[in-house]
Amino acid sequence: MSATRYGLTPTTAPLWSASNADDWRRDYANEPVRLSITARLKDSEWIVPLEIPVTIEGAS
Repeated sequence: MSATRYGLTPTTAPLWSASNADDWRRDYANEPVRLSITARLKDSEWIVPLEIPVTIEGAS
């Protein structure tokens, strides 16, 4: 089975957060990305929740 790799662009902390950008990145650096995939087929629909581990490459 082969893996698909995607790049993520770092963002700033959300407006509701009390953290600054550096604290936000440090706090969430090793946390998984949570996705919710909605699949549809004809009249059926289902949701697949996923947690994807994140590997930070080139981080110093």
